[in-house]
Amino acid sequence: MRVADGPLKPLHRTTAEALPSAGVVSLMRPQTGQQIRRPRQRGARSPVELLAIFDSLRRDPSLRLNEAGRQVLRMLDACSAVVRDRQRIIDTVPAHCREPLSQLADGYAEIWQLLADDLRRTGIGDPAMVQPSSLGA
Repeated sequence: MRVADGPLKPLHRTTAEALPSAGVVSLMRPQTGQQIRRPRQRGARSPVELLAIFDSLRRDPSLRLNEAGRQVLRMLDACSAVVRDRQRIIDTVPAHCREPLSQLADGYAEIWQLLADDLRRTGIGDPAMVQPSSLGA
């Protein structure tokens, strides 16, 4: 055990490491016949809250007025479609595409979690560290 992994290790990091990875989940599904559901992550929001947050970001000029910000908003718009139409997507995805799509969603969820962790680590809540022009650089 490294010193960094000792008793002072952050609890959220320990919890995240205890969760199965997307690869483990996909390996376990065929064996158990059940889907493994991860617990809701800290800061998890309802679909209505997510859409309200997205709407607020969509109106923010510091995102709308530069190419990188517009790219982020386009990406978030695609995600909001999943929030709005999740059941329709589930109902219309062909059976042979469901497992690959679930694996892709698991993988993207892990990438999104890394992004969320990086954003938190780089100054959420500290207005002095927020630079509206940083996306356009």
